Amino acid sequence: MRPAGLFHRQPVRADQVGPVSQECHSPPSAPSLPARRLEKRRYFSVAGSWGWGETLKGRSHKPRRHRMTRQDRPLLIPEAIVLAGGLGTRLASLLPAQPKCLAPVLGRPFLFHLLDLLRGQGVRRIVLALGFRADQIVAALETYPHSDLELACVTETAPLGTGGALRNALDSARGDRFLVLNADSYLPFNLQDLLAFHETGGWKASLLSAQMNDAGRYGLLSLGGGGRILDFCEKKPGSSGPVNAGVYLIERDILAALPQHTQLSLEKDVMPGLAARGELGAMVVTGSFLDIGTPEDYARAEDFLGGLCGSKVSPSSDARSR
Repeated sequence: MRPAGLFHRQPVRADQVGPVSQECHSPPSAPSLPARRLEKRRYFSVAGSWGWGETLKGRSHKPRRHRMTRQDRPLLIPEAIVLAGGLGTRLASLLPAQPKCLAPVLGRPFLFHLLDLLRGQGVRRIVLALGFRADQIVAALETYPHSDLELACVTETAPLGTGGALRNALDSARGDRFLVLNADSYLPFNLQDLLAFHETGGWKASLLSAQMNDAGRYGLLSLGGGGRILDFCEKKPGSSGPVNAGVYLIERDILAALPQHTQLSLEKDVMPGLAARGELGAMVVTGSFLDIGTPEDYARAEDFLGGLCGSKVSPSSDARSR
């Protein structure tokens, strides 16, 4: 039996999922042909796309480079961190002995729907930050059917909050920036659009924002030009407007600067400081947003996810090509 916190499932071999390397390779040697015979030769560009060049035997000709399109562009965020350590106290009456991310929806754990969303966007490695009933989540992940998704779990030994759990998971993550999501919410989005927003604005962190007619549970975002977050407003019953949808794109150095083994709230202790320094942006997306944190919202989860089958945001073109 694997102890909680050490669960790590390797993906299938590369020959089973297709080539994904972006390294440069030397071009194949051209066959021996009669002098001055025009031939075509395959080459591998630095960006990772195969193209065709022309070589005239006996002369040096620079190959015509394949022009990169959005479909050719490699995905730059292949890794995500999912925060799945919450206590789920508001759902305790419905799920007294189960973490809320495993709440059944359409015959599957809610977490599996979220993993499918990430997999559809081209994410191939996910670190799950666990806490409450981590053993149940680890056991459930063993049954997740898509073996091309690498899953690693990090379990906190004491409650650390969303910010502390994220810092605790950092050593198991490999990239320089990460997609971060809450395990109890679902928002269809396009990863390439979020990445473009993040890079264009030069943000240290970006989040997705959803328009809510009843935002009393969440508190509103005060937004400036270009999507800059000016402030986080207090929760007010009956208010409407943009809210934090629990999907973030964060640079590694921001997380590395957080103190280790310390209880922190990402929403209250980390994001407001970034906003005050002008380093936090919000991309407002259209469409529905689901948070299963209350019995009322959990009751509409099946209709919500079932209705997305024909209307969800298209995955990025890179993901479709995989």
